[in-house]
Amino acid sequence: MSTQTPSQKVVLQATRFQDIDKDALKKLVEANVGEPVTFDEEKATVKDFGGVYWPVASALLVQENGRGGRIQIHEQSGECVLTTMTGSQFDTKFSVAWLKKGQNFRFYGNPSVWLFKPLSPDA
Repeated sequence: MSTQTPSQKVVLQATRFQDIDKDALKKLVEANVGEPVTFDEEKATVKDFGGVYWPVASALLVQENGRGGRIQIHEQSGECVLTTMTGSQFDTKFSVAWLKKGQNFRFYGNPSVWLFKPLSPDA
């Protein structure tokens, strides 16, 4: 139950965080953002109506069946290009979404997310 642009989101098969192949996931993100990243295995604390911009994060791991909320990717113009809803009512367990340069993540509610950060924030 999420709106997506195929080029910016992938649904994972894993059902538990510990079952996710972090190395393979990091390679997937790097291939899609075009640069090396680090993966922070500590769940991020996000605020309702908060946002994360490049270079703070270039991608997110999202627990779609976790805490209730919504994550959106916005262009600099404010146009929303992807929405992912989260909450216990959803079957999808995890997905990864990434930014293109100039975009940002916006958070609503309390979604469960982990950050991928660019190794070179100035890139």
